[in-house]
Amino acid sequence: MSASIGKGSLVLTANAKPLDGDLAGAHQKITSWAGRVKASVGGALSGVGKLAAPIYVAQAAFQAVSGTIGAVVDRVSEIANIGRTARTLGMDPAELQALGNGAKRVGVDLSEFGQMFGKLQAKIAQGGPDTAAALGQIGLSLESLQGMSGRDALYAISDGLANTADAGSRAAVAMKLFEEAGLKLLPMLSQGGAGLRAMVNEQKAAGAVFSGSQIAAAELADTAIKRATESISRAWD
Repeated sequence: MSASIGKGSLVLTANAKPLDGDLAGAHQKITSWAGRVKASVGGALSGVGKLAAPIYVAQAAFQAVSGTIGAVVDRVSEIANIGRTARTLGMDPAELQALGNGAKRVGVDLSEFGQMFGKLQAKIAQGGPDTAAALGQIGLSLESLQGMSGRDALYAISDGLANTADAGSRAAVAMKLFEEAGLKLLPMLSQGGAGLRAMVNEQKAAGAVFSGSQIAAAELADTAIKRATESISRAWD
């Protein structure tokens, strides 16, 4: 998909690789576009009456935005949120996206997966008899997981589930640790840590995930889009 930004363009495709140059310059293009819109609106306001001003601003904003963003804005924001979520969880963005892609195949979207993973980290950090008992059912100790990073704890739990023969116990532990998403994620998690790592590496090699530089560029673009929107909004004041 493609959308014009001023005289430039931002092109997003399903393949992550072509995005480097486009996203890297997107925030500059959008910031420049916002400045031109603001200047145009400001100049127009000096020549119209009070009643006509809001109409002109609305029309100018609509024409600029409708030809510029839309689905592109949503996609940039989605990519940017991968980076923000990864930082919150202390994970590599590409690894988080690869795991999220795997979760999506079993009906759990990336946003839900990120929230679930954050809750898991909180449960491990806080401890408690219920979490300790659930981990004990798959041969893990709470203390050992508390000394791991979030990603390593996830892989350890995946190993524990894969090594647990009883299907009922696996399901009960998945529900306790991952709540309502547990049963959906069980097929993915039951691959074991090695299986999850292989899935991540395959997606990275295939270019199915965005690189750190691409995600950082998307965050800059997303910030610029929001500032551009604020510039238009302030013209109403």
